[in-house]
Amino acid sequence: MDYLNKRCVRDMNIKGKTVFLRCDFNVPLDKEGNITDTRRIDESLKTIKYLIDNGSKIILCSHLGRPKEGFDEKFSLLPVAKYLSEVLGRKIKLTKDICGEDTKRIVSELKPGEVCLLENIRFAAIRGNISEIKAIALGSGGARGVDADVADSVTDETLPSVIEFAREFSIKTGAVTVITGATDLVVSKDKQFIIKNGHPMMSSVTGTGCMLSAMTAAYLGANPGDEAEACAAAVCAMGLCGELAHERLSERDGNSTYRNMIIDEIYNLTPQKLEEGAKITVYNCR
Repeated sequence: MDYLNKRCVRDMNIKGKTVFLRCDFNVPLDKEGNITDTRRIDESLKTIKYLIDNGSKIILCSHLGRPKEGFDEKFSLLPVAKYLSEVLGRKIKLTKDICGEDTKRIVSELKPGEVCLLENIRFAAIRGNISEIKAIALGSGGARGVDADVADSVTDETLPSVIEFAREFSIKTGAVTVITGATDLVVSKDKQFIIKNGHPMMSSVTGTGCMLSAMTAAYLGANPGDEAEACAAAVCAMGLCGELAHERLSERDGNSTYRNMIIDEIYNLTPQKLEEGAKITVYNCR
């Protein structure tokens, strides 16, 4: 890869376009909620100003801190929005959530050169295989890179305990927990889903997890207020598209072709196909 010729924002036609900019605004705050070191924000100003000067509609997002009990006002990005307003000389609109009606309204009303900041993005969903989720929740787990350890496998015998573990994690974080593997689980405080869609060959395709993360974000954005159902629909859709793509493979096709066919199936997926093909069971924690 030629890193010297890597494309940057100056190489793109951004005039009038809506630009989603992931930033690192995870800045230190004192007990009163004042920013004590603005360097991480300051490093993004050049790019933000360039987007403003070129008439983009700008959506900024970042995480802040490590909330453990759902939304906590002390982890709000309000201090960041206030600082950005001061240094940019314009009002920065802070949304109340990341994918709800308030966010949809603010984004839809953006005019060229205007900026909004999504509230702390840690609060929607956390996705990973069981080993990754255990590592996040407990600081331990058998994860090997992006692969789950056999010792962490979700089986019929371990299913109740894994769902209860995921539910407790969701209560602590305020986020939906999405555990992917041979059996997929989508768990929130009040709703739990077991999903059996997918094909074993999907594990041989690099990037399917990232594809699912992107789909989950899209489904969350399209279904504000129904976070658990949105995550479950995204997981069903990804697995179903893996099944449909595998049915189209010939004997000479490999995982590269399979990857492209999965993308094609996602593109062509309809609500009717998803409803008919979803293999989902509602689980009730007692």
